[in-house]
Amino acid sequence: MSEHAFPLGDYRLSEFQGQLLKALRAGDELRIGHWADRCLEAAHEAGIANGCSRHDVVRIARDYAATSDAIGVTPPPADLEADDRAERAAAEALASCKAAKPAGKSRNAKQPGDVAPEIEPWPIAGLDIAKAIRTAPQARNWHTRDKLLLGRGHCVVSVGGTGKTRLLIQLAVGTTCGRNLFDWQTEAKGSAVLILSEDDAQDAHGPINATVRALNLAADECEDVIRGLHVYPLAGEDCRLLTVDQSGILIRTALAERLIRRCEAIPNLRFIGLDPAVALSDGDELNQLHQRRLGEFVDALAIRTGACTLLSAHARKSLSSAQEVESHSARGGGALTDALRAEFVLRSMTAAEAQSRCVDDAERNSYVQLLCTKANHVPPSARAPIWLRRTDWGVLVAADLQEPANKVSGAALTRRHTDAMHTLWRLGNGANVSAAAWRNALIADGLINRSRPESEAEAFRRIAASLREHGLINSVGGGKSTAYAPTHTPDAISNAEAAN
Repeated sequence: MSEHAFPLGDYRLSEFQGQLLKALRAGDELRIGHWADRCLEAAHEAGIANGCSRHDVVRIARDYAATSDAIGVTPPPADLEADDRAERAAAEALASCKAAKPAGKSRNAKQPGDVAPEIEPWPIAGLDIAKAIRTAPQARNWHTRDKLLLGRGHCVVSVGGTGKTRLLIQLAVGTTCGRNLFDWQTEAKGSAVLILSEDDAQDAHGPINATVRALNLAADECEDVIRGLHVYPLAGEDCRLLTVDQSGILIRTALAERLIRRCEAIPNLRFIGLDPAVALSDGDELNQLHQRRLGEFVDALAIRTGACTLLSAHARKSLSSAQEVESHSARGGGALTDALRAEFVLRSMTAAEAQSRCVDDAERNSYVQLLCTKANHVPPSARAPIWLRRTDWGVLVAADLQEPANKVSGAALTRRHTDAMHTLWRLGNGANVSAAAWRNALIADGLINRSRPESEAEAFRRIAASLREHGLINSVGGGKSTAYAPTHTPDAISNAEAAN
């Protein structure tokens, strides 16, 4: 038997097992727990865990290591389960763990001329293609219809002070009572968990009270909130769920495993809010691998518990003045967004948007826009941005704003702009047209000069921004999924051109 394999039920996961055994050599409890989790999660995904818990994985690995001449790890003490470090690193044992076969004698250290060990076979069963072709796919399990999926991870991104913590609190309260203050419909009531790393008890008290008052909940609905809402204000506490080991790998802490165990024990858990990302991980924001591991943990937490997870993250400061919001807006590495199912952006109203909607500059900071910039399963119709308004209590409610003021006087329009509008009408006849399709048509029509892709994209951005400021187009979605639709008929556009 290879030193990178030990018996665990009926599967072998050579890569993860090898890392686990290396951690055992070093006696590093954090890395032992991390790689044991990876082994167990891979086994659960393949449906071959055989009832084993994280603690069982570590025990089996220790037993194998203790009997292997190649590894030479000292056997664990007899009172391992009483050992405090092992108890903190171990998950709650699952019932009926299948007994593992005793490990055989491993080979001694490799000598010159030795044959390389046989590579283990791929351990995970493939997709049933016949079933995928012959049966209709199951409907998605939504927590918030067409926005947030049950059992998967998501993030909401904004600059500091925009309201992302308030948003998480309102969504958690809405989960327990089944109602929200804006058009994000909760599919079913259930329990919710909030990890608020920057708030103390008083900080959390006010928004929860204000949200319940704004919803005007009945007595029985208040009881649902009391039973179902689990809030952990952790300001001043060490709340790191991920830390960097000696080799620079981002791994889970003992607190992360405790959080998973706590969430698994809550009945009918449907929502977990984590606020904010920077306080929950020791990882470098500019390190793409660290950001990826953080996103993977948020997604794995959702998969393990069956709940929807929503992580708040800080955005780049440039988001406040961006004319067009794109995906991967989180500060630092964009790999965080790649690891999650959807990214939402919460941003303040710009001065131009306030002017076009007749909002006083003094009132402008009361309004924020919530939009989806990246989604794997959200339908295009659900990506349209919505405007929210902060009440005197700080609660986010649906905003009643007038449509952008129409500025179709023609004074500030050029012939190229009106020709671009005619091209948009020709492509979609008034319906949404993807940004890529419109840009390519403008290049083909000679309205954008052919040059480097970056220059073509910038020319298109200027045309679209000008038309949007004049109230001639609306945009939906964000990033590569952005689409545009005209707000006026060809006759109105021609009249504006003639007036010019």
